[in-house]
Amino acid sequence: MKLFKTWCQSPKKKNKPTLRNAAMTLDERFIQVQAANNSFDFWIKMATLDKGHPILIPAKRYAYLNHYLADWELVPGGRLIRQKDKWFLMLTFEKEKPALKAGQIKAADIGYRKLAVTSEAEVVGEKLPELIEKADRKKPYSKGYYRAKEEIKRYVNQELKKLFSGDVATLVMEDLRQLKSGKRGTWSRAVNRQFGFWIYGHALRRVKELGEVGGVHCPQVPPAYTSQRCPLCGHTEKLNRRGERFQCRRCGLEHDADYVGALNILSRFTGEPIVPQVIKPQLEYFSIL
Repeated sequence: MKLFKTWCQSPKKKNKPTLRNAAMTLDERFIQVQAANNSFDFWIKMATLDKGHPILIPAKRYAYLNHYLADWELVPGGRLIRQKDKWFLMLTFEKEKPALKAGQIKAADIGYRKLAVTSEAEVVGEKLPELIEKADRKKPYSKGYYRAKEEIKRYVNQELKKLFSGDVATLVMEDLRQLKSGKRGTWSRAVNRQFGFWIYGHALRRVKELGEVGGVHCPQVPPAYTSQRCPLCGHTEKLNRRGERFQCRRCGLEHDADYVGALNILSRFTGEPIVPQVIKPQLEYFSIL
Protein backbone atom coordinates (compact mmCIF):
# COMPACT_ATOMS: atom_id res chain seq x y z
CA MET A 1 0.00 0.00 0.00
CA LYS A 2 2.84 2.41 0.81
CA LEU A 3 4.41 1.68 -2.57
CA PHE A 4 1.13 2.43 -4.36
CA LYS A 5 0.61 5.70 -2.44
CA THR A 6 4.11 6.82 -3.37
CA TRP A 7 3.37 6.12 -7.05
CA CYS A 8 0.08 8.10 -6.85
CA GLN A 9 1.87 11.10 -5.37
CA SER A 10 4.50 11.07 -8.10
CA PRO A 11 3.85 13.78 -10.75
CA LYS A 12 5.09 11.61 -13.62
CA LYS A 13 3.36 8.35 -12.63
CA LYS A 14 5.60 6.18 -14.75
CA ASN A 15 6.28 2.49 -14.24
CA LYS A 16 3.13 1.59 -12.36
CA PRO A 17 4.12 -0.77 -9.53
CA THR A 18 3.04 -4.39 -9.73
CA LEU A 19 2.95 -6.83 -6.85
CA ARG A 20 3.69 -10.47 -7.59
CA ASN A 21 3.42 -11.43 -3.94
CA ALA A 22 0.82 -9.96 -1.61
CA ALA A 23 -1.32 -10.95 1.35
CA MET A 24 -4.28 -9.54 3.21
CA THR A 25 -6.20 -10.67 6.29
CA LEU A 26 -9.99 -10.51 5.92
CA ASP A 27 -12.62 -11.09 8.61
CA GLU A 28 -16.03 -12.75 8.15
CA ARG A 29 -17.54 -9.53 6.77
CA PHE A 30 -15.42 -9.82 3.65
CA ILE A 31 -14.76 -13.52 3.19
CA GLN A 32 -16.71 -16.70 3.95
CA VAL A 33 -16.00 -20.36 3.24
CA GLN A 34 -18.94 -22.58 2.29
CA ALA A 35 -19.00 -26.31 1.53
CA ALA A 36 -19.64 -27.24 -2.11
CA ASN A 37 -21.53 -30.26 -3.45
CA ASN A 38 -19.88 -30.51 -6.84
CA SER A 39 -16.37 -31.28 -8.11
CA PHE A 40 -14.96 -28.58 -5.85
CA ASP A 41 -14.63 -28.79 -2.07
CA PHE A 42 -15.52 -25.22 -1.15
CA TRP A 43 -16.90 -21.96 -2.41
CA ILE A 44 -15.05 -18.88 -1.22
CA LYS A 45 -17.51 -16.02 -0.99
CA MET A 46 -15.84 -12.60 -1.13
CA ALA A 47 -17.55 -9.25 -0.70
CA THR A 48 -17.08 -6.53 -3.33
CA LEU A 49 -17.70 -2.81 -3.55
CA ASP A 50 -20.87 -3.69 -5.47
CA LYS A 51 -23.07 -4.48 -2.48
CA GLY A 52 -25.13 -7.62 -2.87
CA HIS A 53 -22.93 -9.00 -5.65
CA PRO A 54 -20.16 -11.07 -4.04
CA ILE A 55 -17.52 -13.03 -5.91
CA LEU A 56 -17.77 -16.82 -5.68
CA ILE A 57 -14.48 -18.67 -6.12
CA PRO A 58 -14.36 -22.49 -6.34
CA ALA A 59 -11.57 -24.05 -4.29
CA LYS A 60 -10.01 -27.40 -3.52
CA ARG A 61 -8.32 -28.41 -0.30
CA TYR A 62 -5.01 -30.05 0.48
CA ALA A 63 -5.28 -33.58 1.89
CA TYR A 64 -3.97 -32.61 5.33
CA LEU A 65 -6.95 -30.29 5.79
CA ASN A 66 -9.18 -33.35 6.33
CA HIS A 67 -7.66 -33.86 9.78
CA TYR A 68 -8.71 -30.40 10.92
CA LEU A 69 -12.20 -30.61 9.44
CA ALA A 70 -12.90 -33.67 11.60
CA ASP A 71 -12.60 -32.22 15.11
CA TRP A 72 -11.40 -28.63 14.82
CA GLU A 73 -13.51 -25.49 14.56
CA LEU A 74 -12.97 -23.16 11.61
CA VAL A 75 -12.26 -19.58 12.65
CA PRO A 76 -14.31 -17.11 10.53
CA GLY A 77 -12.36 -15.14 7.96
CA GLY A 78 -9.03 -15.99 6.41
CA ARG A 79 -5.80 -14.71 4.91
CA LEU A 80 -5.72 -14.28 1.14
CA ILE A 81 -2.24 -14.77 -0.30
CA ARG A 82 -0.92 -14.20 -3.80
CA GLN A 83 2.35 -15.85 -4.76
CA LYS A 84 3.42 -14.99 -8.28
CA ASP A 85 0.44 -16.02 -10.44
CA LYS A 86 -1.33 -18.23 -7.88
CA TRP A 87 -3.79 -17.43 -5.12
CA PHE A 88 -4.07 -19.26 -1.79
CA LEU A 89 -6.45 -18.95 1.14
CA MET A 90 -4.99 -19.60 4.58
CA LEU A 91 -7.60 -20.76 7.07
CA THR A 92 -7.28 -20.95 10.85
CA PHE A 93 -8.69 -23.77 12.95
CA GLU A 94 -8.90 -23.95 16.72
CA LYS A 95 -9.89 -26.29 19.52
CA GLU A 96 -9.41 -26.48 23.25
CA LYS A 97 -6.06 -27.76 24.43
CA PRO A 98 -6.35 -31.32 25.73
CA ALA A 99 -5.38 -32.09 29.31
CA LEU A 100 -1.73 -33.01 29.74
CA LYS A 101 -1.14 -36.75 29.70
CA ALA A 102 0.58 -38.82 32.37
CA GLY A 103 3.25 -41.28 31.34
CA GLN A 104 6.81 -41.52 30.06
CA ILE A 105 9.34 -38.69 30.22
CA LYS A 106 11.95 -38.59 27.48
CA ALA A 107 14.23 -36.04 25.85
CA ALA A 108 15.13 -35.37 22.23
CA ASP A 109 18.23 -33.73 20.79
CA ILE A 110 17.60 -32.04 17.44
CA GLY A 111 20.53 -32.24 15.03
CA TYR A 112 21.38 -31.93 11.34
CA ARG A 113 22.88 -35.24 10.26
CA LYS A 114 20.10 -37.01 12.14
CA LEU A 115 16.95 -35.01 12.64
CA ALA A 116 16.57 -36.17 16.24
CA VAL A 117 17.83 -38.76 18.70
CA THR A 118 15.94 -39.44 21.93
CA SER A 119 17.07 -40.48 25.38
CA GLU A 120 15.56 -43.89 24.52
CA ALA A 121 18.06 -44.10 21.63
CA GLU A 122 15.35 -43.69 19.01
CA VAL A 123 16.69 -42.25 15.76
CA VAL A 124 14.37 -40.01 13.75
CA GLY A 125 14.95 -38.57 10.28
CA GLU A 126 17.96 -40.56 9.09
CA LYS A 127 17.24 -39.67 5.45
CA LEU A 128 17.49 -35.94 6.12
CA PRO A 129 21.11 -35.56 4.87
CA GLU A 130 20.16 -37.28 1.61
CA LEU A 131 17.27 -34.86 1.03
CA ILE A 132 19.40 -31.83 1.89
CA GLU A 133 22.15 -32.88 -0.51
CA LYS A 134 19.50 -33.40 -3.20
CA ALA A 135 18.13 -29.90 -2.60
CA ASP A 136 21.63 -28.41 -2.62
CA ARG A 137 22.11 -29.65 -6.19
CA LYS A 138 19.19 -27.53 -7.35
CA LYS A 139 19.67 -24.03 -8.68
CA PRO A 140 18.93 -21.62 -5.80
CA TYR A 141 15.41 -20.17 -5.89
CA SER A 142 14.39 -22.25 -8.91
CA LYS A 143 11.17 -24.30 -9.02
CA GLY A 144 13.18 -27.44 -8.36
CA TYR A 145 14.80 -25.77 -5.35
CA TYR A 146 11.46 -24.89 -3.78
CA ARG A 147 10.04 -28.35 -4.52
CA ALA A 148 13.03 -29.93 -2.82
CA LYS A 149 12.60 -27.63 0.17
CA GLU A 150 8.93 -28.59 0.46
CA GLU A 151 9.93 -32.26 0.31
CA ILE A 152 12.29 -31.68 3.23
CA LYS A 153 9.54 -29.95 5.18
CA ARG A 154 7.06 -32.80 4.60
CA TYR A 155 9.66 -35.37 5.62
CA VAL A 156 10.56 -33.47 8.79
CA ASN A 157 6.89 -33.14 9.76
CA GLN A 158 6.30 -36.84 9.19
CA GLU A 159 9.35 -37.96 11.14
CA LEU A 160 8.74 -35.68 14.13
CA LYS A 161 5.43 -37.40 14.81
CA LYS A 162 7.43 -40.49 15.80
CA LEU A 163 8.72 -38.63 18.85
CA PHE A 164 5.20 -38.69 20.28
CA SER A 165 4.48 -42.38 19.77
CA GLY A 166 3.69 -44.65 22.70
CA ASP A 167 2.81 -43.31 26.13
CA VAL A 168 5.16 -40.31 26.11
CA ALA A 169 3.71 -37.57 28.31
CA THR A 170 6.70 -35.22 28.52
CA LEU A 171 9.18 -34.51 25.74
CA VAL A 172 12.09 -32.37 26.93
CA MET A 173 14.10 -30.31 24.47
CA GLU A 174 16.60 -27.50 24.47
CA ASP A 175 15.54 -23.86 24.71
CA LEU A 176 13.97 -22.86 21.38
CA ARG A 177 15.50 -19.40 21.51
CA GLN A 178 19.10 -20.54 21.62
CA LEU A 179 20.45 -22.19 18.49
CA LYS A 180 23.71 -23.95 19.18
CA SER A 181 26.62 -23.20 16.90
CA GLY A 182 27.95 -26.64 17.78
CA LYS A 183 25.02 -28.18 15.92
CA ARG A 184 26.63 -27.44 12.57
CA GLY A 185 27.08 -30.61 10.58
CA THR A 186 29.80 -31.54 8.10
CA TRP A 187 28.20 -29.92 5.06
CA SER A 188 29.59 -26.81 3.45
CA ARG A 189 28.87 -23.43 4.98
CA ALA A 190 26.58 -22.64 2.04
CA VAL A 191 24.44 -25.73 2.69
CA ASN A 192 24.20 -24.98 6.39
CA ARG A 193 23.28 -21.38 5.63
CA GLN A 194 20.51 -22.36 3.21
CA PHE A 195 19.03 -25.35 5.04
CA GLY A 196 20.63 -25.94 8.43
CA PHE A 197 19.17 -23.32 10.73
CA TRP A 198 15.89 -23.29 8.76
CA ILE A 199 15.36 -27.01 9.42
CA TYR A 200 16.43 -26.67 13.03
CA GLY A 201 14.02 -23.83 13.74
CA HIS A 202 11.15 -25.46 11.86
CA ALA A 203 11.62 -28.74 13.74
CA LEU A 204 11.53 -27.04 17.13
CA ARG A 205 8.37 -25.10 16.27
CA ARG A 206 6.68 -28.22 14.89
CA VAL A 207 7.46 -30.23 18.03
CA LYS A 208 5.83 -27.53 20.13
CA GLU A 209 2.71 -27.61 17.93
CA LEU A 210 2.47 -31.42 18.07
CA GLY A 211 2.82 -31.33 21.83
CA GLU A 212 0.00 -28.82 22.22
CA VAL A 213 -2.33 -30.84 20.00
CA GLY A 214 -1.53 -34.17 21.67
CA GLY A 215 -1.52 -33.02 25.28
CA VAL A 216 2.21 -33.71 25.65
CA HIS A 217 4.20 -31.36 27.88
CA CYS A 218 7.24 -30.01 25.98
CA PRO A 219 9.45 -28.16 28.48
CA GLN A 220 12.76 -26.59 27.47
CA VAL A 221 16.09 -26.57 29.27
CA PRO A 222 19.21 -24.43 28.74
CA PRO A 223 21.36 -25.95 25.99
CA ALA A 224 24.78 -25.09 27.43
CA TYR A 225 27.28 -27.97 27.31
CA THR A 226 24.73 -30.73 26.62
CA SER A 227 26.94 -31.97 23.78
CA GLN A 228 30.16 -31.76 25.84
CA ARG A 229 29.16 -33.27 29.19
CA CYS A 230 29.71 -36.95 29.94
CA PRO A 231 26.44 -38.40 31.33
CA LEU A 232 28.39 -41.11 33.16
CA CYS A 233 31.04 -39.20 35.13
CA GLY A 234 29.93 -35.60 34.57
CA HIS A 235 33.22 -34.46 33.01
CA THR A 236 32.61 -31.53 30.65
CA GLU A 237 35.10 -30.65 27.95
CA LYS A 238 34.86 -29.36 24.40
CA LEU A 239 37.16 -32.10 23.12
CA ASN A 240 34.79 -34.78 24.41
CA ARG A 241 32.81 -34.36 21.21
CA ARG A 242 34.29 -34.87 17.77
CA GLY A 243 31.71 -34.61 15.05
CA GLU A 244 29.06 -37.30 15.44
CA ARG A 245 31.00 -39.20 18.11
CA PHE A 246 31.34 -38.52 21.83
CA GLN A 247 34.26 -39.88 23.83
CA CYS A 248 34.85 -38.77 27.40
CA ARG A 249 38.48 -37.85 27.97
CA ARG A 250 38.18 -38.80 31.63
CA CYS A 251 36.27 -42.11 31.87
CA GLY A 252 36.39 -43.19 28.21
CA LEU A 253 32.64 -43.42 27.63
CA GLU A 254 32.07 -43.51 23.88
CA HIS A 255 28.75 -43.10 22.13
CA ASP A 256 26.75 -41.25 19.50
CA ALA A 257 27.02 -37.52 20.27
CA ASP A 258 23.34 -36.75 19.71
CA TYR A 259 22.30 -39.59 22.03
CA VAL A 260 24.60 -38.21 24.72
CA GLY A 261 23.04 -34.80 24.16
CA ALA A 262 19.55 -36.24 24.68
CA LEU A 263 20.65 -37.93 27.92
CA ASN A 264 22.06 -34.66 29.23
CA ILE A 265 18.88 -32.80 28.30
CA LEU A 266 16.81 -35.35 30.24
CA SER A 267 19.18 -35.26 33.21
CA ARG A 268 19.05 -31.47 33.31
CA PHE A 269 15.24 -31.60 33.43
CA THR A 270 14.87 -34.36 36.04
CA GLY A 271 17.89 -33.41 38.12
CA GLU A 272 18.95 -37.05 38.19
CA PRO A 273 21.88 -38.82 36.48
CA ILE A 274 20.96 -40.85 33.39
CA VAL A 275 23.11 -43.88 32.56
CA PRO A 276 23.62 -44.49 28.81
CA GLN A 277 22.56 -47.84 27.44
CA VAL A 278 22.80 -49.69 24.15
CA ILE A 279 19.26 -49.90 22.78
CA LYS A 280 19.31 -49.30 19.04
CA PRO A 281 21.88 -50.59 16.53
CA GLN A 282 21.72 -47.27 14.62
CA LEU A 283 23.73 -45.75 17.45
CA GLU A 284 26.44 -48.37 17.09
CA TYR A 285 27.95 -48.99 20.52
CA PHE A 286 29.35 -47.49 23.65
CA SER A 287 32.34 -48.57 25.61
CA ILE A 288 34.32 -47.64 28.69
CA LEU A 289 38.03 -47.89 27.95
